[in-house]
Amino acid sequence: MKYIGRRAYFFGKHDDAKGRIMLLLYQFPLMWFTPRQIHEITGIKLCSARAQCRRMYVIRLNDVRQLPYLNRRLIGNRFGQYYYEYKLAPGGKKWVIGAIAAGMPIDKYIQEAEDWQNRGE
Repeated sequence: MKYIGRRAYFFGKHDDAKGRIMLLLYQFPLMWFTPRQIHEITGIKLCSARAQCRRMYVIRLNDVRQLPYLNRRLIGNRFGQYYYEYKLAPGGKKWVIGAIAAGMPIDKYIQEAEDWQNRGE
């Protein structure tokens, strides 16, 4: 059986957003985050955070051999609004470890997130 591996890239907008999301979730493995919270912490666009989180959750539904990157749960509030929260899954931990080995620019992501948070003050 032929195995096709995936390679991590970090020079596109979408790859940059995925790297930031995965790094944040890797730092806090027990916490659940909404895409809005991810946007507020990392500074990536809200629509990009929603799309990337959904895509990384749906990966396991399309290919049963692929370990899931994220776990998702549905949360509702007293106003009848529903939203999703995401947490890193074992496949996501494996991806982050491989991405760090492949040269993920962690310092750049942390610096950009700190600049984004300081800009709001």
